[in-house]
Amino acid sequence: MSDLKNKKLLQDIFAELSKGNDSLFIETMADEMKWIWMGSGQWSKTFNGKSEVLGELWTAIRQTLKPPYKVFANNFIAEGNYVTVEAVGQNSTPDGKIYQNKYCWICKIIDGKIYELREYMDTDLVTKTFTEKYVKIIGEKFRVDFGMAKAILYFQSETSMQFTITEKDGKPYEEVETVEIELTEIRPNLYITTWKERNQNTVTQIQDFNKGIVYSNWTLPSGEFINEKGSILSIDKDTE
Repeated sequence: MSDLKNKKLLQDIFAELSKGNDSLFIETMADEMKWIWMGSGQWSKTFNGKSEVLGELWTAIRQTLKPPYKVFANNFIAEGNYVTVEAVGQNSTPDGKIYQNKYCWICKIIDGKIYELREYMDTDLVTKTFTEKYVKIIGEKFRVDFGMAKAILYFQSETSMQFTITEKDGKPYEEVETVEIELTEIRPNLYITTWKERNQNTVTQIQDFNKGIVYSNWTLPSGEFINEKGSILSIDKDTE
């Protein structure tokens, strides 16, 4: 097939994929097709043969994305047996999380069949979408432990938090205060939370709920600056 015919074939395939119809794409796959996720990380993999592509890759797509699976192409470059396609997905997970990955597919076409597909994609987005579990914080309580000081944080809303100091200088202690907070999400499950206490201490915390780590910085009225690293765990998780 000529460059133009190969290009037209991929254009027809993506015209259907943009509608959520993958039948032409599957029909065009050669039995010996090889689909390669390029790279060297956890998302690097080779699917050998059409049966493996459909049995593993396509099954996984149908299980992890809400149907229909749609991909929209915005650029085609053809040379010889190869057609390069730039595309973007317009999909979501079954729980409603938006998934719009960007792709570059390099397809090797022989006699109207795709024999090889080398795929480049945003693997960081794949990790965030499918391996990071969202941690609900509003309405939840978390135990913070800095070693010599311990507290419970209760996120009442996006602008209000109650903290209870349960240990101070290694000794039991009880102090409860509700403060106005500014909660900024840096990425899923990573927040910067700031507030001012009635004793005029200003507090800034970086709270990583994925790793269970909190970095806290206090600025005292005297100007003294204190920083500590500790753990932050859901009360439910902590008591399991």
